[in-house]
Amino acid sequence: MRYKIPVTVYTHDGCLGGQRAIAFFQKQNNVMLSVKDVLSDQNAKEEFTKRQGIATPLIDLDGYVITGFEEETFIMMLTEAGGSR
Repeated sequence: MRYKIPVTVYTHDGCLGGQRAIAFFQKQNNVMLSVKDVLSDQNAKEEFTKRQGIATPLIDLDGYVITGFEEETFIMMLTEAGGSR
């Protein structure tokens, strides 16, 4: 079985970057995606704050935490993460 890269997207309804990130990661077959709404889920909000979250989307890709979504960055990160397993 192939390793799936864990990805968590901290977002909320109306966050366009979060919507783009979710759509992108759903298309990747080497990703185990978790989506957490920081406005409606208190536990998600606490996790978001512990990760120094100040804006959404906040994306945790296998331990690397990045604010915002730029597809090219995540294509490169997924390629590197997939190649190192």
